[in-house]
Amino acid sequence: NKKYEYSENNKIDRTGHTYLDYLAFMHKNPGIYVWQLDFLGAIKTDNKNILTFILPNLQFTLLDIINKPDSTKVVEFFDNLEEKIGIEAFKELIPVILTDRDPNFADIDGICFSKITGEERCKLFFCDPYVSNQKPHVENINKQLRKFFPKGKSIDNLSKKDILNKNLTLLNTPIKSLDSNTPIDAFKTVYGEDLFYKIFDVVNDEQK
Repeated sequence: NKKYEYSENNKIDRTGHTYLDYLAFMHKNPGIYVWQLDFLGAIKTDNKNILTFILPNLQFTLLDIINKPDSTKVVEFFDNLEEKIGIEAFKELIPVILTDRDPNFADIDGICFSKITGEERCKLFFCDPYVSNQKPHVENINKQLRKFFPKGKSIDNLSKKDILNKNLTLLNTPIKSLDSNTPIDAFKTVYGEDLFYKIFDVVNDEQK
């Protein structure tokens, strides 16, 4: 477990979005897919950080590198996805997000509601403080990513294309829990090839 808390969290109202709220929602909606969201973590002198977004059911990981990340940049990440794939596909693909209490994820309305239509596009819930193992899948992926991005080494020289290449390495690796298929195979089977290529257009856009 991570033994720290962000001081900014004292000002953030997460009523209705706690881990207990998440458990209650999942009880009422069994079988729904849940994405886990995190930042990999970077050295203090870096301006960039790597966003890690994973769908555990399919072992599917979506990475993006963000310059000077803040809550606005995180919302932009989801807005860009919706703009690319459309609101209905977004709601089908990303019904629920579980993340930690990083203040970069604190704009609940910005993440959950469409700027285009105004409707709710997903649910967002937060793990309890100090309990990172409530989202174990993204924590495990972060550990795997350290093979590519070692602790203590700067990532500021990396581009979105660099991150995309590492992302595809992960996604092209056969997984035992997927009957030795790759996460890309699993994603395309469930959601189709068109959606797969659309979301990767977003994270590979150097202008974003």
